[in-house]
Amino acid sequence: RSNVVSSRRRRTILQCLSSDSAFAGAVYRLKAVNATRVFPMIRDILSVPHKNDAPSGSGNRRPNFREATMKLLSSPASPFGRKVKMTIAIKNLTDQVEAIQVDATKGDTSLNSANPLGRIPALVLGNGDTIHDSHVICEYLDTVGSGPILVPRSGPERWRTLTLGSLGDGLIEQALLQVYEGRFRPENMRVEAWIARLQTKIDRSLDYLEATPPDWKDHPDYGHLTVAAALGYMDFRHAGRWRTGHPRLVAWLDRFSAAVPSFKATTPAV
Repeated sequence: RSNVVSSRRRRTILQCLSSDSAFAGAVYRLKAVNATRVFPMIRDILSVPHKNDAPSGSGNRRPNFREATMKLLSSPASPFGRKVKMTIAIKNLTDQVEAIQVDATKGDTSLNSANPLGRIPALVLGNGDTIHDSHVICEYLDTVGSGPILVPRSGPERWRTLTLGSLGDGLIEQALLQVYEGRFRPENMRVEAWIARLQTKIDRSLDYLEATPPDWKDHPDYGHLTVAAALGYMDFRHAGRWRTGHPRLVAWLDRFSAAVPSFKATTPAV
């Protein structure tokens, strides 16, 4: 057998290895009935220099299939970024996404290039395309990763999941606006009526969730992740005041944390 793999077959296997169905794709596309013909060929690609490979020290190198192919621009404190990070873990994409910390409040150049709105999170794909808005990112990751389906593809369950996610996003937004009010507006210019209105929306949403904590069957879905991210943010920035008067919701978050280890793993440092 030759020590040099043909360019056509080498390219075909590389394409297959970069897809979700790596070995199955290689076997199918090469029409190799006997797998022993395929695996040595894959081994050759990963270990034997190709005739067109650049010499050592030229600045070019062979593909490394363990390298991250996507970059997540976010911040450890971001609740929107947190639900994306939970999604990455649940969908077994940790090795494919590199988390890059950016500061949206200071006008980060890399973030502004990826998302003209300068908002986090933003997901930069391997081809340079960017996806932003945490909902859009999570739904994209749900289609490319493995593991449980987080956003049902159709039917009533899809709309229930997205509606619950919308409620969670709304909670995050109201809580964020309260934080920004204190962070960016001088005390003598703050509008207490506006702050109270935001709190009314938060309280009403918490009471709704307390009355009917959102259950799940086999695994929490995207809606549950979003609500958990919202409650986690209010623990982080609002000193956990939401817990008073909401014992069922507190128990729900404890149950969620036990079911989704990445929730605890993504807790922002105080």
